[in-house]
Amino acid sequence: MCEQRRNSNAELAGDRLQDGEYVPIPIERVDENELRGYSDVLQLYVCWEDSNLRFYDPAEGRYPLTYREQDEGRLTAESERDEERERRLAAESERRAAPARIRHLEEQIRRLEG
Repeated sequence: MCEQRRNSNAELAGDRLQDGEYVPIPIERVDENELRGYSDVLQLYVCWEDSNLRFYDPAEGRYPLTYREQDEGRLTAESERDEERERRLAAESERRAAPARIRHLEEQIRRLEG
């Protein structure tokens, strides 16, 4: 077991199999709130940021979305879709009501003129 794993205070530690033995993955401190180590198998950085485990894809230059972020994005998109549908329905209702409203206003004008 690697030295970092023996330290129960380690915030981030990992091993990789190399020549039949497990060796520690080098962990670097990026800043006071972030640690990271590169996984050759995943081709991702495994990051410990503000007490959260994250992955960083250097090929894409971004963090893949977590399940929670994906769910939040889906819920936001669904809400926006529903709001847009309601706006379209309201506009269609107004469009359909316009001829009757025009006739009503024309009748009022004729009465007032007449």
